[in-house]
Amino acid sequence: MSRSFLLAGACLPALCLSLPAAAEMAADPASVVEVIGQRQGSATAPSVDEARKQINKVAGGVDLVTAEEFRDKYALNLKDMLSGTPGVYAQQRFAEEVRISIRGSGLSRSFHMRGLSLLIDGVPVNLADGSTDFQEIDPRQARYVEVFKGGNALRYGAASLGGAINIMTPTGRTASSANSIAIDGGSFGTIRLAGTASAAGETLDGYVSVNGIRSDGYRQQTAQQTARLAGNVGIKLTDSAETRFYLSANHIQQEVPGTVSRASALDTPRLAPAINNQNDYARDINSVRLSNRTSILLGDEAQLDVGGFLNVKSLFHPIFQVVDQDSQDVGSFIRYTDVGQIGGLRHELVVGLQGRYGHVNALQYVNVRGSRGAKTADGDQYAQQAEAYAESRTSLTPDLTLVAGLQWMAAKRELDNNLNATQDADKSFHALNPKLGLLYQLDGGTQLYANVSRAEEAPTFSELVQAPVPRFVPLASQKAWTAEVGTRGQSGIFAWDIGLYRSWLRGEYLQFTVNPTIPAGTFNADKTIHQGIEAGLDVTIADKLFASDAGSVVFSQTYMLNDFYFDGDAQFGGNDLAGVPRHLYQGGLIIKNGDTWQVGANVEWAPEGAWIDYANSLKAPGYDVWSVNGSVQLAKGLRVYAEARNIFKTRYISSISTIANARATGANLNVYYPGEGRSLYAGLKAEF
Repeated sequence: MSRSFLLAGACLPALCLSLPAAAEMAADPASVVEVIGQRQGSATAPSVDEARKQINKVAGGVDLVTAEEFRDKYALNLKDMLSGTPGVYAQQRFAEEVRISIRGSGLSRSFHMRGLSLLIDGVPVNLADGSTDFQEIDPRQARYVEVFKGGNALRYGAASLGGAINIMTPTGRTASSANSIAIDGGSFGTIRLAGTASAAGETLDGYVSVNGIRSDGYRQQTAQQTARLAGNVGIKLTDSAETRFYLSANHIQQEVPGTVSRASALDTPRLAPAINNQNDYARDINSVRLSNRTSILLGDEAQLDVGGFLNVKSLFHPIFQVVDQDSQDVGSFIRYTDVGQIGGLRHELVVGLQGRYGHVNALQYVNVRGSRGAKTADGDQYAQQAEAYAESRTSLTPDLTLVAGLQWMAAKRELDNNLNATQDADKSFHALNPKLGLLYQLDGGTQLYANVSRAEEAPTFSELVQAPVPRFVPLASQKAWTAEVGTRGQSGIFAWDIGLYRSWLRGEYLQFTVNPTIPAGTFNADKTIHQGIEAGLDVTIADKLFASDAGSVVFSQTYMLNDFYFDGDAQFGGNDLAGVPRHLYQGGLIIKNGDTWQVGANVEWAPEGAWIDYANSLKAPGYDVWSVNGSVQLAKGLRVYAEARNIFKTRYISSISTIANARATGANLNVYYPGEGRSLYAGLKAEF
């Protein structure tokens, strides 16, 4: 095929009792609304149906994943949440640590995440410079997940190669039950306790979730203990105005196993490098997030949303050195939506402005068996970022909609080196990113779309500050133009979501392992191409199998083609980019009887692994991993599940770090993360 376009449960009982009592104090007891099964949502927290209606207006690649889709599994991380989303490449390194990429965003990033906006209830999880970790994401605290690929994330002000992932948490009006208690666990000494409480009155609603996890982990140096709390309170100020306050807190203690050689990953996958054990590599996080969103209805079809947030985070991260950071991020946003007429044509408008400011006190020390030794770095990192955006949707005909958008971005990165003032640095970035698309609605709900968009991204501090390079590494912004076409819909037994895209990049941020001749781990490539296919297909093989007319057999599958390569590079010519496999297939068969019971099996198959290096001299092996799961409703509100992962004990490579040339003298080939072996989990959840 041608490359031209192939394309913490101890306090739970008190919480369950106290939250309904609080709602009753805010309203007449007779007016308290039972929330079991309730889905109507509110201005600040749209229901699943309302969110799906909005996402289907996007002229490009999007997806909406509800909590029910990963309810009956040991969902721990973003891979577990998004494994069925076409175009999302998510591979577990260990525990919640996931390597995630959409359309090649952060393609070779071997730590943290870049090129993708990660949000909870519309509030950024990313630091102000754009980087983020995954440990604060908890599937148990999700109601649904919105995925906006590439330039389709403009509704959140994002214009990046990857787009945005927004995790919406339940409220007192959208929770699946008033209260719940759950326990699950299994292999590797894993146990998890979770509970929720919620209630809603005429003017006040509230929701709270708590959980804790303890696990020894599959590999050496992968033990973890975490405790998380999340909640929100909504207040109906008037018939046309509502405000909602959010709070989340995380206490995470997690060991870090590191990468190993290919032989070790496949022959002794449970071992970690000796240095990781000796120096107790870990990532410990304490964080608190506070935010508010206020929504005001202005007439029948206009709405104003305003809000702000404060994120405070402490990171203690002993690795090659002890990384010790305290960060504070503050931000605010305003968004206006309206529906009207222009020249007799229906017109929808969205305009918004958002800004973030972040400060990181970045310290580093010699790692002495996991403790601080001599100080090696002391800096204050300041990041500022602002985005203004507008998007219009004009109905040219009842079936054809023209979408046009524009985003302006301004960013600044500033470093105060407290050990050597001559190493202070600052740099600013500006961009203007347009978008143009068409959405055509066929009879029966089928949609066709096409769009073109631009993205420009500023570097993060992890890329700018790289010893021994003085001041900032001389990096430019990463720029990309992306064109995509696709279709989604349903007809008879088939439901599909298929997109093709091609991105032309300049200055792509590529990472590889540092060695004495390559002092910085990130560089701007010249011209690169990302193109591929994002395909999902569900086939209802059988329906109404049982007397209840509720039984069904559904075969679901997704396929990704990742065709990423250098475009006439001076050093690497037209070589493939390292980092992700060219082909990835995921398929699953589910037999279910309504909500009474279900059983399923699925496979993840990469016929060949990713290139390890840009010289294309070494490639990871392919793999196929099989899993099975099932669940039963024992009684109303009482459900049990079981899941067996990697049932054939396949030894495989789940993720890698990239290098320049695997055949170069002194090349570090310890770049492999072994996949987890066979595991069994089971859980019980009571809703009441």
